[in-house]
Amino acid sequence: MSLVLRAAAATLAAVALTPAVASAQQQHSVDFNWAPNAPTTSDTTTLRAGTTAPDVNWDFDGDGNVDARGAIVTHQFPTAGEHRVTVKADWPGALPITRTATKTIIVQAAGQATPTPTATPTQTPAPVVTPAATPAPCPTTFTAAKLLATAPCFTISDGRHTSALPVNVNGVLVTPALGAKVELETTRTGTFVRAANAKVTLGQLTASTGKVEWKLVGDTLTGFKVAPGAHLGGMKLAGAPKLNLTAPGKANLQTSFALPSNLGGATSTAPVNVPTGAGVPPILFKVQHATLPGLDLSSLTVRYLSGDNWAIDAKVQLPQPIGLKVTGGLAVKNGKFSQLYSTTSLGSKHGPVHLKRLSFAVEADPAKSQCRVSGAKAAMCGDLALTAGPSLLGAPALSLEGGFGLNVFESKPTILKAYGKVKLVGMTLKDAEFEMRDTGYVGVKSKLDMGWKGVATIKGSSSIEFQGTRFNGESKDQVCLEFVDYCLGAETLISSKGLAACLTVDLWAYDWHPGIGVKWGQWPDLYWSGCDLAPYREAFAKASAASGHAVRLPAGLPGAAIAIAGKGAAPRVALIGPKGERFEVPADAKPVATKQFFVMKRDNLTQIAIGKPSAGTWNVVSLDDTTITSVKSAEGLAQPSVKAKYKRGKLHYRVKPIAGQAVRFTANGRTLGTAKGKQGTLRLKRKTRVIALVEQNGKLRDRITVVR
Repeated sequence: MSLVLRAAAATLAAVALTPAVASAQQQHSVDFNWAPNAPTTSDTTTLRAGTTAPDVNWDFDGDGNVDARGAIVTHQFPTAGEHRVTVKADWPGALPITRTATKTIIVQAAGQATPTPTATPTQTPAPVVTPAATPAPCPTTFTAAKLLATAPCFTISDGRHTSALPVNVNGVLVTPALGAKVELETTRTGTFVRAANAKVTLGQLTASTGKVEWKLVGDTLTGFKVAPGAHLGGMKLAGAPKLNLTAPGKANLQTSFALPSNLGGATSTAPVNVPTGAGVPPILFKVQHATLPGLDLSSLTVRYLSGDNWAIDAKVQLPQPIGLKVTGGLAVKNGKFSQLYSTTSLGSKHGPVHLKRLSFAVEADPAKSQCRVSGAKAAMCGDLALTAGPSLLGAPALSLEGGFGLNVFESKPTILKAYGKVKLVGMTLKDAEFEMRDTGYVGVKSKLDMGWKGVATIKGSSSIEFQGTRFNGESKDQVCLEFVDYCLGAETLISSKGLAACLTVDLWAYDWHPGIGVKWGQWPDLYWSGCDLAPYREAFAKASAASGHAVRLPAGLPGAAIAIAGKGAAPRVALIGPKGERFEVPADAKPVATKQFFVMKRDNLTQIAIGKPSAGTWNVVSLDDTTITSVKSAEGLAQPSVKAKYKRGKLHYRVKPIAGQAVRFTANGRTLGTAKGKQGTLRLKRKTRVIALVEQNGKLRDRITVVR
């Protein structure tokens, strides 16, 4: 059995992420019939289920156990009597759908004798009335070689059999119109079947209505025709069908079928045999290629179920960014494509994305496909499991399990959006939305809520992009220092190396951003680094230990940070500037912000941020008995300046140089190149969103959108 849909729209509803799927709203039903209609214990009974379900199970004896599987099965009942038969149809998924149908089949014993009737007591005979003579019965059959025709009654005149009632010709029913008759005769020139006006049917197939003029030539009834638009269960016949007689009372219609127009209308690769009578094999045919908007189908096997239902197994080429070829099942109802469904477990890679599992459905009716967006020519909904990015801490950087919707457009990128349980380096992201495009872009947006107990928490909204084995992103956050119950704004830069929370220190005249860096899997030490800070360097000590330490700062800095480490505690110090500025660190641990200074104490570390410091020597003087073990300073960096514009297939950029800075340009998940010098150009085929990734001393400092 081909792989079929393991989850559809109900999957997305179950995870309460998006109304992305509509498969659960589709009609699901099952029914069945059997032949022969009155089987005996020596007969092999063929049972057929009419359903679109991928899994069909049978219970022949009412014991609740599965006795056979498949839409068409055979069974020989071992005993005579009533047998309660149940067929169960299953549509698997996150919310499985099951339908059942139960019927009673009466089985006769093989060669069962008619019981001898009980004798009726003798009564006084009534007067005998002599009945009128019974007329001789009219003939009901006509034969010629393999042709066997039956009717309730034939009128015979000059060897010609005539009936005003329907005539069964080898399983083909010829029903004369009112006032018309069916005529059969054998003459010197051959055997003929004629009717001035009649309807010709083979089971559920209405071949034609009108004049009938057939001649038996060998084993073929020549002159047999089908009307334009004739169909079986909505699947149209194509070509010039032939009606071949295979045995007395049996025939075989040899024809071709055409797929529905919304599947491309291709015809079967070889003639299809449609046999008449009961107990015949299922009707199957093959088609090499078919199409749906945005999808390519190949190696199709088409199977007639019952009524107006057909099922198709096919290879389905999915559009980028998935780009897989999977086995799918299609439902055709009343001659129109109704639904495509598939599920597969695989290990396919697409750029930075490793697809683990995929189940989906494509609905023909846009109203049923609730993941379709306006303007899309096709949409598929389902669920998936995937990973993305490099391996960090022994696991993929990003993992996702949930529902998705993919929309295909005529003139803009195909977009896959997924929602569900998303983890980034082991951390669960809230309200996450994963997006992948056929341009190569892979990204995820979410709420960021992470922390280190007793130290700090970061909460905000993040946007991350993946590029091969690397990823980067940003988040607008609030960082709360739990050890002092103090919160301040931040912009968090996220990369495959770790996190850099650029704290927003409000120094009245402007904001300044010293950073807190955390490598994946490590504990933050809250030592300001990165972002708007250059690397630290050791400050020099004065000749006398009592005189403390001194830090020299150049002119024009936007800010600076001084970190004073103590032995056993965070030192309490006074900071004295070259122009007499003085700032004393409070005795308690509460962070303090003034017009020019911001101080934060943690364990054995006191950190002071200075806004626009005066050029010259800043003295660090101890105010308690804590031994100062180290004084380091980091100079503030000017804000990065990167500008660019698109023109005639090129990206023209201008960059303000900063020592230790590197600028890399990306678009749609791929790297365009790295800036060389103050200005230059890079190739860019078409205008699209371009992001400049600014790294400082090997760490991501900023993400700047330079082309929108």
